[in-house]
Amino acid sequence: MTPQKTPSIAENEIKRIIGTIEKEPDGRQIVFFAGIHGNEPAGIIALQRVLKYIKKRKIPFRGKLWALEGNLPALKANRRFIDKDLNRIWYTQNNDAAPLGTDLIEVREREALSTCIEKILSDSTGNIYFFDLHTTSAHSIPFVSISDTLRNRKIVKGIPVPIVLGLEEDMEGTLFNFFSELGISMILFEAGQHEQASSIDNHEAFIWMILVKLKFVKKDDFPDLHNCREILSKEWLFKKRVFQLQYRHLINGIGDFTMIPGFVNFQKIHRGQILAYNTQGAIHSPLTGRIFLPLYQDQGLEGFLIIDEIKIIWLKISEIIRKLGLDRYMSLLPGIRKHKEFQNSYVINRRLARFFVISVFRLLGYRKVIQKNNLYIVKRRPFEWEKPSMSVVRQRFKEISQ
Repeated sequence: MTPQKTPSIAENEIKRIIGTIEKEPDGRQIVFFAGIHGNEPAGIIALQRVLKYIKKRKIPFRGKLWALEGNLPALKANRRFIDKDLNRIWYTQNNDAAPLGTDLIEVREREALSTCIEKILSDSTGNIYFFDLHTTSAHSIPFVSISDTLRNRKIVKGIPVPIVLGLEEDMEGTLFNFFSELGISMILFEAGQHEQASSIDNHEAFIWMILVKLKFVKKDDFPDLHNCREILSKEWLFKKRVFQLQYRHLINGIGDFTMIPGFVNFQKIHRGQILAYNTQGAIHSPLTGRIFLPLYQDQGLEGFLIIDEIKIIWLKISEIIRKLGLDRYMSLLPGIRKHKEFQNSYVINRRLARFFVISVFRLLGYRKVIQKNNLYIVKRRPFEWEKPSMSVVRQRFKEISQ
């Protein structure tokens, strides 16, 4: 690991493709995105290091690696975004994504990235994996977030950082959400705070552990793997814990949102505790849990999130139930029925179903919850265990991107 001061990149290093590696093609591809937000350069620096190390040491590499930069104009300005948050406008029906053909900078950036993604998908004949590298405005230990499928759980198993579930299902228009809907394994990694040099080391350690875990690099060809594990394991208290999203506070255009100083990710908070202020007054926590992604920057749509811990035993039980396919019998319970139009979806009558039903569905992977009058609609990501064929992925990409 190379010592580094506050993460920053020179303007001549701001380019769409950081680099690629392809030494022993086997049809598989792994894609890393960094700089989707322009004030988060740490992931770019880490990818530069990894590419340089592989090439300089001539490390054998199976498959193909892509390292891509996201919002180039925002990176040059060192701002989260210019016109719109690039990580909130990825082809969804329920967000405010601008239609194609507008002059918004982030729409153009989205289309440039889409062109790269389309080429990558068209060239893929084997497994393909996507990773989105980020940092946070508040101080934080590193963590991963996944769409809660058994395939994704398997990918991050053994990575010594906490796992947060439910982010991409509840946050519309993210790159994370977009790829999860395609059925592709997409993993979000948050390395730490924007300005901390340690965020670069955390990114680099994570990238190497993933490359070895997915067998793009053999363990014997990378002698520093133990060091990478030590870097990510430094916060031992949380490294094997799993959390789920419980609440998201949207700013909704209300002016002068200001977090109370000093909150850090995973810090315990209590119901009624004052967390922030806006022009309407104090903002109190609606429940007891742990604060997550508190906003300490000028730009952003969410003021803070609240998460709570899931006991590992429940995750193991849910895995057994899902492997046996027992969730298909949920419609036998009072007030629950399969959705007539959408696969992987159930309709819950709030008047008839027990209050804990939503929690059960979440454990089974149904983490998207939509409330309509007295009904809940719960959805699970497609391709729970098996991966979709590339022809199916390419077709879904075209449909969703329209």
